[in-house]
Amino acid sequence: MRKIILLLLTVTLFTANMYAQKKKKGQKDTIPQQETLSKSREQYENTAKFIDAVKERINGNFTQAELLLLEVIAKEPTHDPAYYEFAKIHIEKRRYSDAIEALKTALQLCDTIIWYKILLAETYDMTDQHELSEKVWSEIVKAEPRNAEYLFEYTLSLLYQEKYKEAISQLDKMEVINGINEDMIRLKKTIWLSLNKVDNAAKEIEKLAEASFYGVNYYLEIVDMYFVNEMPDKAIPYLKKAEKIDPNHPKINIFLYNYYTANKKYEEAFQYLKKAFAVPELNIDEKIKILMGYYVSSDKEDSVKAYQLLDNLLTVHAQNPIAWSIYADFLTRDNRLAEAKIAYEKVISFDESKYPIWQRYLALLLELEKWDEADVQSNKAIALFPAHAFPYLVRGIIFSVKKDYTYTVSILEEGQKYAIEEDDVMQINIFLAEAYAHLKEFEKSDKCYETLIKKYPKEPSVLNDYSYSLSERDYRIEYALQLAKKTVELSPNTAIYEDTYAWALFKNKDYQNARLWLEKALTHGGNKDYDILLHYSIVLETLGEISLSKEYKDKAEQLKQISVDRVQP
Repeated sequence: MRKIILLLLTVTLFTANMYAQKKKKGQKDTIPQQETLSKSREQYENTAKFIDAVKERINGNFTQAELLLLEVIAKEPTHDPAYYEFAKIHIEKRRYSDAIEALKTALQLCDTIIWYKILLAETYDMTDQHELSEKVWSEIVKAEPRNAEYLFEYTLSLLYQEKYKEAISQLDKMEVINGINEDMIRLKKTIWLSLNKVDNAAKEIEKLAEASFYGVNYYLEIVDMYFVNEMPDKAIPYLKKAEKIDPNHPKINIFLYNYYTANKKYEEAFQYLKKAFAVPELNIDEKIKILMGYYVSSDKEDSVKAYQLLDNLLTVHAQNPIAWSIYADFLTRDNRLAEAKIAYEKVISFDESKYPIWQRYLALLLELEKWDEADVQSNKAIALFPAHAFPYLVRGIIFSVKKDYTYTVSILEEGQKYAIEEDDVMQINIFLAEAYAHLKEFEKSDKCYETLIKKYPKEPSVLNDYSYSLSERDYRIEYALQLAKKTVELSPNTAIYEDTYAWALFKNKDYQNARLWLEKALTHGGNKDYDILLHYSIVLETLGEISLSKEYKDKAEQLKQISVDRVQP
């Protein structure tokens, strides 16, 4: 740089000398030659000093740079670049007010250099003086109307002052210069939305959609805007445009489903929903959320639709255990238990690590009275989930049905260690009490029941089972009668509870009332229960109705044989 300046100085001196020589020949000098040479050397030295100051600033030696610049200004007060450099040092040291004053001085000395204005505008922005910044950027933009960078900075100064419409105007100018730019379009969208001009925001995104080879997502963005702002009718034209491009796009079909549902056009809505379910792109979790609405519905037509959706779900998510799980839940709800069993087995074949699935599956096996399968599967569940109580309970129930009460007690006592859920605690203790009673360990049995009654004083099944156990033993008959009476009050019209009450009355030698309550039990489904039929036969025999007693005893024996057949492999 010094070589370039020295060369320029030499040329200047040579030119000045030639000029002086010409003057000697033809004219009288107005400035002595020696004075001109001296002044030129001073300018050279001052320029060199200025360059050194710039170097020191660039190297971070701000104090040294300041001293050199002060010397430059002292010798040449009109040296506007020195004030510009001084402003940069002030900014580095966060002396923004001093920087602004230095830049103002530089511009007073020379207002045609755009860099001075740019730095001044930037400094105003740094200090949140956006009104002043706007004025300077406006001057810059007038000087450089095709410079998109300056236009953007000008736009920001307007945005800081919430002059949104003016900002939009400048962004439009930038779009003319640079063409469509997604970042600028999105900025305009945000501004229009802040002004509640949804249509204008939509038009901006529409530009991106039309400029794109695959504009579906942009159209859907517009649709989303209109739905969020509760203007669904305006979304439809854009949905239709998107549908033409990609008719199987799940989001398009979900939007149309929601729109037609809101307008109570349920058939049209459902057709779009089926299309959404028929493609894997719609997340299965979203599909499950929709299906849950059908799950809680009691409408028969909804049930038919639910199975159509489930068919599509299983077609596209055939290897996903979640799909089979929700299918099994629907089948269970609709009492299609044999099919539900197969569906749960499908779930387990894909993923056997989910305990809630095993819990529902084992409960289903009990409901279906698949004792041998329940035996095998509950044993497997215990191996997989040894710290969960329900599989132990299932095994206890299985072996109670098989009348292996010793093993029943053993497995239930083990399961009792892990019983946390209220229902598990209650059921394990009920079956334990019953098993103890069968093993003649009545003290343990009664202790279980008393513990349960303290904890669940209004639980009919607990009161009923304890009452029946006492009645069977002819032990504390009056207390058994109280328990049974409370049970039928808590849960009226329940055959097994009415049977227990009748049996307690019978044990108290109140045969007529025993008969009345057994007849109630028969009308509430007890005619398909072995114990109720047998009890009714016994009461009739006691009352001297031998022929009728025999008839009911035969019915009981027929049911007993069916029950035995079910338990046998």
